[in-house]
Amino acid sequence: MKNKKKNKNLIIVLLFITLAVGVFSLIQFLLGNYKRGGQGQGGLNPTPTPAEIRLPAHTQPPLTPDNKVDYASPRVQKAVEAKKELLAKLPIYIEGFKTSVDLATTINIYQIPQDADYLIHIDIYGINYQNQESDEGKNPEATAFKESFLEVKSVLRQSGVDIEDIYFVFGGPEYIQQTGELWIKHFGLL
Repeated sequence: MKNKKKNKNLIIVLLFITLAVGVFSLIQFLLGNYKRGGQGQGGLNPTPTPAEIRLPAHTQPPLTPDNKVDYASPRVQKAVEAKKELLAKLPIYIEGFKTSVDLATTINIYQIPQDADYLIHIDIYGINYQNQESDEGKNPEATAFKESFLEVKSVLRQSGVDIEDIYFVFGGPEYIQQTGELWIKHFGLL
């Protein structure tokens, strides 16, 4: 009887330890993704590499006839120079940006090693991008995005770069790119 009770207690202790280690590992993973520039609900999805991202129409660099980026294009050259200007200041990380709709967002402007010379990442966390409603009266998420994006433009300007001189992507699932694109166009942010 004592052996059964000891075995039962041992199993409970082992299960508790396994659960604790699993929870700790999950927390470390989630925090690591958030600080590296993950995006989505709470910043939990890893940022895809540029090859996985379809750039929004207003940030696609011109291509050569053989479908390679046209580095001879003045627009691409300008973007390369703007990114060089910005690199020493990256990453730019603004946590708890207060919006007028009582949604605090986190702004993350950064680059990753495999990025092209002309490309940067701009992520705005804390927004539900699955609600694409653009009417600010119905969707405070749209207002929070607009105000956060205007802050991105301001911070870049203070860093000596005009957002229209760079190519950028939002990290995370495609719906974040789509909603960001929708709101940028709706609010005339570029």
